[in-house]
Amino acid sequence: MKNKDKGELVEQIVITEFMKLGIPVSKPIGDNQPYDIIIDLNGKLLKIQVRTCWRGENMNSLKIPFMNSRMNAKIAYKTTSKDKIDYYVAYSFDTGKCYLINVTETDNTNCIYLQLNEKCKNGGKLNYAKNFELNINRLK
Repeated sequence: MKNKDKGELVEQIVITEFMKLGIPVSKPIGDNQPYDIIIDLNGKLLKIQVRTCWRGENMNSLKIPFMNSRMNAKIAYKTTSKDKIDYYVAYSFDTGKCYLINVTETDNTNCIYLQLNEKCKNGGKLNYAKNFELNINRLK
């Protein structure tokens, strides 16, 4: 599957998951906005950028990138300005789950790793995937 097709599929999966939670979803026309979808949470419109995540190098974590690539003569990478979106939602084909990350939780990094195994300790601050699973309580 081509990357563009995979990205569009992931957007549809994320839209479906929000709809399962009873949250209305809108999608901008075209792809020139920094967000992919808008959700209506009790009258408050929140801008969401949808990402695809995959297992990290150690296979015990999921890597969620916050950078976009644009194809011109060369590949240029850029991060989305955090004042233009409210949340990232990443979908993992490995786990079949969506993960919700508030932009305030990204600490100006290019990616975040979510630990899949709670027994894995590295001495630093760990972000456990189960704490980021998409649910209505994470949006409040």
